[in-house]
Amino acid sequence: MDDILTPRLSLKWMSPQFLEACINDDDLAELILGVKIHTDWYKEKGFMSVRLNDYKKNPEYLAWGPRAILLDSAFLD
Repeated sequence: MDDILTPRLSLKWMSPQFLEACINDDDLAELILGVKIHTDWYKEKGFMSVRLNDYKKNPEYLAWGPRAILLDSAFLD
């Protein structure tokens, strides 16, 4: 899925691989998203599981899946 880019922020698609990495507390999540992820996000495993199940049940949901709102200054170098 394409990211949505503006001059100040980006809406990055949360792929199934990203959600799985987050659920498993895998450092790969930051590499997939390209930013440092705040530890509070990892407390949202219920949300992650629901969205991951949505992806699995209905592949058409992929286009409508969640996106992370990122300030351009947050990207890893």
